Amino acid sequence: SQRFFGGAVTFATLMPMRAIPFRQVCLLGMNDGDFPRTRVPVDFDLMGRDYRPGDRSRRDDDRYLFLEALLSARDRLYVSWVGRSITDNTTRPPSVLVGQLRDHLAAGWRLAGEPASGSTPGGELLAALTVEHRLQPFSRDYFPARPEVSPLFTYAREWRAGVLPMVVADRSGDDRLANAAPLPPMARPEPLALRELADFLRNPVRAFFRQRLGVSFESDDPASEDLEPFVLDGLRKWVLQNELMQVQALAMDDRCPGEGARSACLASIQRRGELARGGFGEVLAEELMAPMDELFQRYAAALSRWPLVSAEEEEIRFAVTVDGEALQIADWLAGLRRNSAGARGRVVLEASDLVTNGEYRGERLIGHWLTHAAAQLAGEPMTTEVISKVGEVTLAPLAPGHAEDHLATLLTAWQQGMRRPLPLAAKTAFAWLRAMPSALAAHGVDEGHLLEQARKAARSVYEGGFGQAGELGASDYLQRAWPSFDALAASGEFAELAETLLRPLHVAIPAKAKRGQQGAGR
Repeated sequence: SQRFFGGAVTFATLMPMRAIPFRQVCLLGMNDGDFPRTRVPVDFDLMGRDYRPGDRSRRDDDRYLFLEALLSARDRLYVSWVGRSITDNTTRPPSVLVGQLRDHLAAGWRLAGEPASGSTPGGELLAALTVEHRLQPFSRDYFPARPEVSPLFTYAREWRAGVLPMVVADRSGDDRLANAAPLPPMARPEPLALRELADFLRNPVRAFFRQRLGVSFESDDPASEDLEPFVLDGLRKWVLQNELMQVQALAMDDRCPGEGARSACLASIQRRGELARGGFGEVLAEELMAPMDELFQRYAAALSRWPLVSAEEEEIRFAVTVDGEALQIADWLAGLRRNSAGARGRVVLEASDLVTNGEYRGERLIGHWLTHAAAQLAGEPMTTEVISKVGEVTLAPLAPGHAEDHLATLLTAWQQGMRRPLPLAAKTAFAWLRAMPSALAAHGVDEGHLLEQARKAARSVYEGGFGQAGELGASDYLQRAWPSFDALAASGEFAELAETLLRPLHVAIPAKAKRGQQGAGR
């Protein structure tokens, strides 16, 4: 639960809101008979059966709370009630207090141009202040020819094609979102961490909704908490294997037996109830431990290539000005090592498979790539080796100037991505880049054919296919902003962003996985 007055919108009863001013106050459910609240006295309540002057009246308390709510509103007061019967559509009155407020407004004020004498004084004013919504969300009145002058609106755009037969179903996405003017530049007084920038690059649309709008589409499923884990889903398996990997890696860094630390961690996982009991749990434990021995053999071999450990962390700082706003990256780089020749390097573990169906998964390397690029700013080249259960990648050193230009481009994209949802999906972008070589490599090749192949490959990854969920289906944020690949790529900005933001990483990783690192299909 969130603390009171801790966010942009506060939901509360009338009691804790007293004497606190708000820009907007919304009173919901002000129905006749519901407010003021009616309390049936209990048998032992003698005051309720024998009311005397001076006794407390709960109904008068609600009248006072209603008055305080009116006084708390600074810019706008919104009052709603059920004004029509759901059975026969007859008119239903609002709360007595709302009715008194409406009568007071009609008696004391007039709408501009309304005659002073009339059959219903103040009737035009009340009609202008009242919006009567329709019973059904697909009512034709919610889709007027000129929505800018209509008081009725709806967010349920899926009804638009059915209500307006003359309007073609909008398959290109939400036109209001795509054509809306960008928000003002986002002021960022504190520096960005590398992890924040990596999260943005993996899913720019999700970052826009979460960081700029404060909107999260994820919701917890309370029913899943009662299910015994006979089978681990992909995410849960990743979390547990990542925990096992980190524990063994720390033990190896401390020159302690890694297998013992890993076994102790697995026992702790079982005691927490993360795995089923009995034979089912043993099978799941064996599945979690299956890739560990071969993984840490390769990890130990990589550490032997960089035997000298640096105990100190290295500070990373980078600043650039975008749209008049100063943006900074500030972080600390740990795990630095050196080889016998004195060259710098890092060896990191990745819990996800880096290779699937013989192709490297570039979206899994984004965080490691940003850290690798930022580490070049110290002026000394650095090599990064990323080891996973399936596949490993060695990122070669970059020239400091190239690293600075790339980070400046990413920060510029971050600022743009905080003003509007960028048409970019990382997994789809890498499919596009694999099918569309760079301009130098594509010299002399039919560009139209390459473009068609790239669109086909990207569409398959984004929208999925038979028995395969695409990147779109896995993200509520992409569904909200770019509900199809045509919507994503319509403006041409998708290809441009893929080239400028992700092409450097795509070039840095091998084109094909080595034999023995093909990985399984998903």
